[in-house]
Amino acid sequence: MILKVPSYYEKFHCIADQCKDNCCYGWEIDIDEGTMDYYRSLGGELGKEITSHIREGEENTMIMREDGYCPFLNEKKLCDICIKMGEEALSEICTEFPRFTMEYEDVREKILSLACEEVGNIMFSTDEKITWQEHEMPDFCGTGDDDETACEDDGALYGNEEAACEDDASDGEAYDDDEEVSVDADQLNAVSKAAVALLQNRKKPVAERAAEYLLYCKRMQQELYGYHTGGEVSGQEQEQEQRESRLIAECREKEVTPQEAYAAFLARMERYEQLEVLDQNWEEEKKRLRAAFHEDNYLECIQNFHTAQQGREYEYEHLLVYFTFRYFMRSYYDDNILNKAQFAVASILMIRDMDALRFLENGGTFSVEDRVAVAKLYSKEVEHSEENMEFLEEDFQFEDIFAPEQMIRQLFFAS
Repeated sequence: MILKVPSYYEKFHCIADQCKDNCCYGWEIDIDEGTMDYYRSLGGELGKEITSHIREGEENTMIMREDGYCPFLNEKKLCDICIKMGEEALSEICTEFPRFTMEYEDVREKILSLACEEVGNIMFSTDEKITWQEHEMPDFCGTGDDDETACEDDGALYGNEEAACEDDASDGEAYDDDEEVSVDADQLNAVSKAAVALLQNRKKPVAERAAEYLLYCKRMQQELYGYHTGGEVSGQEQEQEQRESRLIAECREKEVTPQEAYAAFLARMERYEQLEVLDQNWEEEKKRLRAAFHEDNYLECIQNFHTAQQGREYEYEHLLVYFTFRYFMRSYYDDNILNKAQFAVASILMIRDMDALRFLENGGTFSVEDRVAVAKLYSKEVEHSEENMEFLEEDFQFEDIFAPEQMIRQLFFAS
C-alpha cells in the first residue's frame, strides 16, 4: 500500500501544554469500542474513575466538564490518562487528531487538520509549495510480527495505522470498498494533480488561479461524469477552454459596485449562519462580521486588505491546496469533483471576509498569527461537523451564490 502525506506532515508534533488552544475542549470526544473495552477491563479505582466520565450508548462519548474541557485535562493542560497510563491508553480520536485518513484502492492519504493551530503554524511559516510525498507502507492490516514492529518503529509518520485499518476513514468517512466506482483512482489523481498545478501557477494572481481551478473542475465533472453541473458534456475541449478564459476576463474586468459586493457578502453569510455552532467563538465571529461590514465599507475593506497583503498570496494558495488534498479524492466514492472545488473556493471567500475583519479591527495589520487563528476557527466550525459539510454540499448544488460563475465574480472583488 502507498501512504501519501503532504510535504509538511513530518514536521508536525503536538506541542501539548504550549498550545494556545486545546483539542480537549469544545467538541465531542468519542471513545472507540476497543478503547472502551479496555477501560471496562481495568477495574479498580482508576477504571471506575475513567468509565464514570463516559456516556455509554450506541456511541460512547466523554462527559465534558461544565467549562467544556475533558474531565481528564489537568491544570497544566496535560492529559491525566496519558500521564498515568501512556499514550496507548488514549482513545483513537485522541491519538490520531489532527491526522485524518482517506483510503481508496491501494492508497492511504493522511492529512493534518487546520483546526490544530500548530498545523497552521507549520503550513503558513513558509511560501514553499505544498506537495504530496509518497511512502511504501508496511501491511498494517496483516497478521505477522513484522507489522507490529513497523507500527512501533514508524509511528511518527504513520500514526495509529492499526486503528485506521479497522476504520479506513478515521475522520468518520465510511465507504464500501465493494461499491462500484465510475472513475478509477488514477484518472482522479491525474485531475487532482492538474488542478493543484493551476492553483500553484504563481505567474498569475491567486484569484485568477482559483477561477481557472473551479472551471477546470467543472469541465472535468462534465467530461468524466456528465452530470451534477446542469450543463452538456463538451466535445470540444479547446473551445471550452476559450469560453472559460473569456468568462474569467469578463469577471475580472467588469467594474464591481459596493452594492453588488455587499449583496454577495450577505448571501454568503446567510448560508454560513445556518451551520451548526460548535464553538462560541464562531458565534461571536458572525456577529462581528455583521456589525463591521455594511454597504458603504465592505468592498473598500476587502480591497484594502488585499492591497496590504501583496506578497502573501501564497497563504490563499496553501488554503486552496489544503482543501483540495483534504477532500478531492472523496470524488472516488461520490462522483462529484465540482463539489470539492466549490467547497475550496467558498471557503477562501469566507476566510477572506474573516481576514478583512481582523485587518479592520487591528487597525490595518494582519499577522501570521491572525492567519493561523482564522484558518483554525473556520476549520473547527466547518470541517469538523459532518452536518455542516453536508449542509454546504447541498447548498453548492442549489444556491446561486455558490454557482461557479458567481464565485468567480466574487474572487475578483478584491483585485
